[in-house]
Amino acid sequence: AAQEIETLRQQVASNSATQDAHQEQLASFKEKARVAMQKLKEQNEEQLNALRSELEDARNHGAANEEYNNAIAEKAAELDRMQADLEDLRKSSTEQIKQLQAELEASRSAAAEAPQVESEELERLQQELTEALSAKAAAAQEIE
Repeated sequence: AAQEIETLRQQVASNSATQDAHQEQLASFKEKARVAMQKLKEQNEEQLNALRSELEDARNHGAANEEYNNAIAEKAAELDRMQADLEDLRKSSTEQIKQLQAELEASRSAAAEAPQVESEELERLQQELTEALSAKAAAAQEIE
């Protein structure tokens, strides 16, 4: 019976030592797990910060692209207005040229007719003068 008690005491001591070893291993595993979790947390934070930075860069780039696209749209609208103004100017210039050509043609016609009008007027005046001279001559003969 004493030997059994001694064997049981040795087994309890052995179990206690095994439990202590298991406790130490467990504590070591817990520490390793804590360190690993801390490293993962730090890596995740670094990755999150990198992703945040990339997102911010993308947003800034998107804003810059939007500004660039808006500037292009404004320039395109300005170009459209300028083309419309140019087309209006072309139309009004064409109309002015046609009007000036018509005025020039009218002036040429008037200039061409002017000598004819003067010539007709001169012929009429000569006719009146001839008639007046004839009337004078007739009157002079009647007086004699």
